[in-house]
Amino acid sequence: MIKRRYTYNEKELTAQLADGYYLWTAFLGESGISKFIKSPIFDPTRILYEINLPVDKVVAIGKNNTYIWVAVEDSNYVGIRINRTNPLSTLRYYSKPIGIIENPVDITVGNNIYFLIPGIISGENAKLLRFNLTSTSLQESIELDIGGVAIRNASSVDIDVDNEILYIATNEDPITLAKLEDDGGWTLSSWQIE
Repeated sequence: MIKRRYTYNEKELTAQLADGYYLWTAFLGESGISKFIKSPIFDPTRILYEINLPVDKVVAIGKNNTYIWVAVEDSNYVGIRINRTNPLSTLRYYSKPIGIIENPVDITVGNNIYFLIPGIISGENAKLLRFNLTSTSLQESIELDIGGVAIRNASSVDIDVDNEILYIATNEDPITLAKLEDDGGWTLSSWQIE
């Protein structure tokens, strides 16, 4: 049952994240600028903060206690870090590494930040770009072809509560769910879901 309906003036909502009593919403921009707003969750049309991000599109949002991260479609960046309590402060940009031609499709945040590169357009395997929480320098590019298990057409990534296991799902038929564990070296296992 719909109790309340809100209407936005923007043309396309591209990502959204509930954050306690707040809602972070990204809208498709124009001329390489995307709109990103923070609003009260009970009145999402009331804008507390509006940030114009210099990217083509925000595709996913992640968070921890201090920051919001957005995964983006852009020729220069894979993501941006935004302060949760002071969103208009300095933004931190995560540059697209050399050799990465696809844009991320998802992001997850634990002890590190992981941007998921799908590996469908390039014909290559999917990749996870790992950054630590305090630096915008790439720590590791993890190609999801480990121990004979190759992942392509990845669509989502999430991390467990202990920040030890990453789960990656594909957009294939049948769907593949992969589990990536760091046990001193990366271990990848997968299951097909019919």
